[in-house]
Amino acid sequence: MEAHAARVLFQYVEKKDPSSRMKTISTSLNSSFAYPPSDGVYLLGAQAIQHYICLRIFVMRIIFLITLLWGVSMSPALAESSLSSRPARHAATDTSILSTLGKTLDVVVKSAGNTIEWLNPLAFKYALTLDLPVEELSNEKLLRFMEEWMGVRYRMGGDSKAGIDCSALTRRLLNEVYSLTVGRIVPDQLKAGIEIPREALQMGDLLFFKISNRRPGPTHVGIYLGNNRFIHASIKNGVIIESLENTYYQANFKAAIRLPKL
Repeated sequence: MEAHAARVLFQYVEKKDPSSRMKTISTSLNSSFAYPPSDGVYLLGAQAIQHYICLRIFVMRIIFLITLLWGVSMSPALAESSLSSRPARHAATDTSILSTLGKTLDVVVKSAGNTIEWLNPLAFKYALTLDLPVEELSNEKLLRFMEEWMGVRYRMGGDSKAGIDCSALTRRLLNEVYSLTVGRIVPDQLKAGIEIPREALQMGDLLFFKISNRRPGPTHVGIYLGNNRFIHASIKNGVIIESLENTYYQANFKAAIRLPKL
């Protein structure tokens, strides 16, 4: 009856004069179900419409529940298969998809021992960005800091989402992620720890570069994230993750500093 009622409604709308459709529909909703009236125009009662709508909602809910249950039961196998077969060239696409999904979903990964674990999607996203094993990105504060500040534009002297410079970014990251306090400007941060060789770099170490001749010594600073990647506030691109293997940064690299208690 509900399906028939839907057909009657569509026939009614099509047959009626467009200029009087709304008025006639309103009238027919208060009418009893009659099929067909003498003038050849079908009338549809409010009760039939209500039954049809309720049936549609019920069917949609059943389909949704079945789909949800199927997805939950299949997701570990699907995720395991896709993670093991995705080529490296799709990393940027995967990262974009995860960004769209947001922070409320978990990501299934296969870890050592053939066990399935549910991880923060940010760990998976930045594992793709940094080309690192997901297990190495367990610092929740660091992941959230990067997600919060990535893309903020560069502004000399800035220290907010409206614009930030390189030393303000590193100072914020060290304080909010590692609870360490350093000076506000590059020369002060250069003196905050001990110099280490580039081969000994660890996540959280400060990296210094000479990219300007305004003053002697390093003029730019970033923080090492692992696998020759670092985060910094770039004059051109704002807060961004880049590679130390980039010829520009290779040529201008001056020092790496490790802070005490890091």
